Amino acid sequence: MSSAHWHLITSHAPLFGIGFSLVLLAWGLLRRSADVQRAALGLYVASALLVLPAYFTGQPALGAVKGVPGYAPEVADRHADVAALSLAATLVAGGAAAAAMVVSRRGQGLSPLWVGAIALTGLLAVASLAWASNLGGQIRHVEIRYTPQ
Repeated sequence: MSSAHWHLITSHAPLFGIGFSLVLLAWGLLRRSADVQRAALGLYVASALLVLPAYFTGQPALGAVKGVPGYAPEVADRHADVAALSLAATLVAGGAAAAAMVVSRRGQGLSPLWVGAIALTGLLAVASLAWASNLGGQIRHVEIRYTPQ
């Protein structure tokens, strides 16, 4: 498989993984289940790690679409910039979740401060990942590009 295949396969996993982690964390809080909360934290960390292959296959994947009809280099440049932001946001979210896992293993449980930090970093990561995904789609899909009226 080419880097373009790997990029397309891996690029959506962090978005949906972090998104599902947020839902799972909320469910764990509502159910007051430490086990569900820890599962959400583990999924956060796994999703954060999945952003690495998505990011590092992006530049090589670009070679597969350069020169193809409909290719928009300005959108590709914006996508790359937002992807770097998404990488940072997702790694911060995963780092916060990993730190919370360490704290919760000591028997202290998750404080509201930890939950708020994890939720906030997760929301920022999901927003930036969704933005990057949207821009990535626009590189080749002219039908979803914004055109001012």
